[in-house]
Amino acid sequence: MYAFVRLLVISKIILLSHFLLLSGCYLRYSFEDLNPKNMNQANSYKPTAPTSLEDGIWSNSTSQTPILTFIGGTDNGSAIARHEVKIIDHTNADVDVTSFATFESNNPVTGLTLVNGVNYRFAVRAVDNAGNYSAEAVSDGWTVDTVAPTPPGVISVGTVPTLYKRQTPEFTFSESMDTASGLSHYVIEIRKQSDNSVVKSYTTATGNGAGLSYSEDADFLTGVETYYANIKAVDVAGNQSTATQELTPWVATICPTNFIAIPARSPYSSLGFCVAKFEMKIQGQSNGNIAYSAANVAESRPDGTPWVNVTRSQAISECQALGAGYDLITNAQWQTIAQNVELKNTNWTSNSVGSEMMYRGHTDSYPLAALDVSDTADKYNGTSNTDAQVYGSGKEQRRTLDLSNGSEIWDLSGNVWEWSKDDITTNFGTDNYWSQITDVTNPITGTVGGLTGTAKYLFGPTGTYALGSTQYGGLGYGWINYNAGAFGRGGGWNGDTNAGVFDVDLGGATPTFSGSNLGFRCALAP
Repeated sequence: MYAFVRLLVISKIILLSHFLLLSGCYLRYSFEDLNPKNMNQANSYKPTAPTSLEDGIWSNSTSQTPILTFIGGTDNGSAIARHEVKIIDHTNADVDVTSFATFESNNPVTGLTLVNGVNYRFAVRAVDNAGNYSAEAVSDGWTVDTVAPTPPGVISVGTVPTLYKRQTPEFTFSESMDTASGLSHYVIEIRKQSDNSVVKSYTTATGNGAGLSYSEDADFLTGVETYYANIKAVDVAGNQSTATQELTPWVATICPTNFIAIPARSPYSSLGFCVAKFEMKIQGQSNGNIAYSAANVAESRPDGTPWVNVTRSQAISECQALGAGYDLITNAQWQTIAQNVELKNTNWTSNSVGSEMMYRGHTDSYPLAALDVSDTADKYNGTSNTDAQVYGSGKEQRRTLDLSNGSEIWDLSGNVWEWSKDDITTNFGTDNYWSQITDVTNPITGTVGGLTGTAKYLFGPTGTYALGSTQYGGLGYGWINYNAGAFGRGGGWNGDTNAGVFDVDLGGATPTFSGSNLGFRCALAP
């Protein structure tokens, strides 16, 4: 009996031991199953994938991606450790371009070698601190476009706006073309013509080829200064075309009626100015060859003969009476105009600067009187000459000269002499034609109107021309061996070879002189 009981107890102990052993295994596995690491491996705590991927549509870079932004993944277990990104070539079967590497939102990937025309995409994943990866999120991608648009077509310039210091004119041109990302906008650069300096670096303009302009809320242009624009096209990818230069500069001002804008020209003028397009006439009268009366008013207009029989002081008074900024033209202003037209090929009978001769206006004494302008469309109006004649025998009698900004001036040479405001106190040596006067032949220096230099510097052309002795290039004559105190320029209707835009007579008049062949022209400074 004792043996049976003892066996029963031992059996129960063995059964209990097995039970406890089995129970321990069960408990062990149950606790391990609750371990977060094992649950992550079972995807219970796998991070969520990033969302809201933004990478643009186009890029013009083959070395880096656009900026990628996204909302990061989340993780309820060990928390997010980092995000990783790789680049895939979507155009070519989504092959990997790079391997996954750590990445932060709002950055590009650099150091790449991408190919034009290929669409690339980002694959982004989150990684938690336990080393678990989220699912990959893929962007909609961007396409590489490295081909620039075609440049804008030839630029035409519209009228100068009322707010000419704050706005450019409107530019029109044929549109640029872009076959990949497409045109986005145009950028404009503005330069000052006189020294080619940049006034406004390339910045976005408003409009397109049908009408493009640039403006600001404050003055950025200078009145009576000449400017030109360069325009580039920009595509959606950011590529810029080559620039198209505006070939017809504009003057940032609105000159009074029958006044024209003159571009600045160093060293004679640092700023542009307005000048009478025509020799001054007497307002309300067709005949300017009458005795002087202070009651009369000077006016720039085509019809009527020039106002003559005025002294220099009377001419100054008449110009200044027109309003603030008006005055008799100075020698420096005359030089600014004369050298501008000298360098314009259309002012030479050969259509080539320095060849044949400059047009010198009504200077052949036929008719033997000053002319009005009855037809502004006829550049030879009243002279009985035409462009079909031989130069030196009629062709040179054209009365108009063209400026670099497209303006036109009448009778700067010929018709009547015109007063200069400045005094002269220096004898510059031997008289001669301006095609023969140089700094070597006439080295004497003097001061006129604040400028100091030789006769050629103060009164002559910018170029040195080997021109024939028959017409002397139409530049005019320099009566420079005098110092009468006052002087006129341009020559008159009977000047012949002596007349020209550089013609100057330093001895023909004292300040109180007046005559039927001496008129004047007013200017307006900014």
